[in-house]
Amino acid sequence: MKIVIELSEEDYKDITLTGENTINLGVLLALRKAVRNGAPLLKGHGRLIDVDELLKEKRCFEDFDGDTFNIIHEETVINAPTIIEADTTESEDKE
Repeated sequence: MKIVIELSEEDYKDITLTGENTINLGVLLALRKAVRNGAPLLKGHGRLIDVDELLKEKRCFEDFDGDTFNIIHEETVINAPTIIEADTTESEDKE
């Protein structure tokens, strides 16, 4: 299972930068709360990208009726930086 969690920068540093094998109770509780409040990613999800950054590349056009629409080139989407790789594992429901 993959879960997206939110941690304070301080807790992240305490967990990853200490050379100790123990974590203080406060950090452990913060980590437990973060996991509890985390967002599980669906099995088989595609790669996750930053759509807000992608939208900066959109181009606006106007058709013959004066209606406007936005276009993002496929190449821009394909080359967008990946935040979390796609889950390529097989579903447990499949035989």
